[in-house]
Amino acid sequence: MPIFPRGTSARRFLKGVALLAIFLCYVFLKKANLSFSTGDQGVYFYAGYLWSQGVIPYRDFFISHPPIQLLVPTLTILLTGVHLSILQLLPAFFGALSGVIILLLAWKPLGSLRAILASGLFLLSYGTLLSTLYYTGQNLTLLLLLLAILLFLKRFKFSSGLVLGIAQSVGIHILFPFIALSILQWRWGTQGLKKFLGGFFLSAGILHIVSSIVAGKNFWTMVYLYHLKKPDAPAALSSKFIVMSQMLQGHFLLVPLALLGCLFLWQERLLLVSGVMCITYLLYLSLISPIFPHYFAPLMPFLAILAAEGTYRLFLFLKKLWIQGQRTWVCGGTTLLILLAISASSRTITFYSYEQRALAFESAPQVAERIQRELTPDATLFGDFGVVPTVAILSGRRIAGNQVDSSVMRFASGLYDLPEIIQAIEEDHVKAILTRKEKDIAYYPPFQEYLKTHYRLVETYATPGRGVPIELWLHY
Repeated sequence: MPIFPRGTSARRFLKGVALLAIFLCYVFLKKANLSFSTGDQGVYFYAGYLWSQGVIPYRDFFISHPPIQLLVPTLTILLTGVHLSILQLLPAFFGALSGVIILLLAWKPLGSLRAILASGLFLLSYGTLLSTLYYTGQNLTLLLLLLAILLFLKRFKFSSGLVLGIAQSVGIHILFPFIALSILQWRWGTQGLKKFLGGFFLSAGILHIVSSIVAGKNFWTMVYLYHLKKPDAPAALSSKFIVMSQMLQGHFLLVPLALLGCLFLWQERLLLVSGVMCITYLLYLSLISPIFPHYFAPLMPFLAILAAEGTYRLFLFLKKLWIQGQRTWVCGGTTLLILLAISASSRTITFYSYEQRALAFESAPQVAERIQRELTPDATLFGDFGVVPTVAILSGRRIAGNQVDSSVMRFASGLYDLPEIIQAIEEDHVKAILTRKEKDIAYYPPFQEYLKTHYRLVETYATPGRGVPIELWLHY
């Protein structure tokens, strides 16, 4: 008697094993989230801490992202306290929930096999592993977008619009899929369109009105005008071509499988919506500059769904050849696909590991300990947005003038003047500055002049082969 007899119970067991294996692999790879890293997420965590203390974003400090993105770490801090290990796991948690929603989206229309495959391709893709490594808001936006699409396809149009309006207050790029879904719904029925639009404008409108009442024009300047004023391609950032090439290389098997899946768009609404979302976000990425790898996060679930369809169709084709007796071709094709899958998996791990090395901040506890020794409780620190918020949280010291986001983009946009920022931090007893060597604000000539005139470099923290050296400067 076979170990796994044919039947409903055996199939359910195998499905359960497959899902468990996928999520265990994902959890194993997400252990990296517990490591300290440089990057944007420290800004949002420290902004959440300030908000939890009654310091209001947009009104009391600069932050360039919508309010719901900041509200999540704020509520987390209010519930659990300031624990970076918990905060750093937020994007991994949102990624896992997105994988579950993909299962719910695809299970009935495409079948359990393609649903499980789509969820696995999504969770274990380079784009998803990368975008869930740091809390950037993209992970939360994607979760809400998938939930909105699930409701949209289930014909809960008002609820779908409501969720999408909330998502727009996490990532403003939601305007693009909102327009695309509105056009689709217009083609499918104007009655549903009215409900969809009503839900979106209700939630998005309330959130924008409340933010405007609280913060005035600062909200619109920081969240919208600032992003329009940023330079297209700063010299210190990778070009759009390089970033797109990197993402294409990281998904060299997923993309052709998704293109194969596109041949069957008209057979199922989920496939059509997935194709439309891919086109929408490719258009969005072609219009904005600069772009970063985590901007590709909203593409990943829809590429995965289409790739699952493409893989399934390829399997049916090989099965047909096998039945026809062309078994040599089937064995050769299957072997090639297995080799390509192994190569793609290896490349995913390689790229993912490189990202961890490039942004590693292993010296964070050591730097925080030194800050605690050098700075009295009333003294403050300032510097690179990628390291200062993390060190401030670890050391219990404040960021001078609540200048959480010190990105050089603020000054390059022309909306903010460096002398005003310097005056604000000097008035707030700034005593130490942290920089990433030759990165961002340390690379900005006017700030370099201020730094070298008023501070002395006391130590450089470097880990060979991992991350950019961190420089500690103390006030004369």
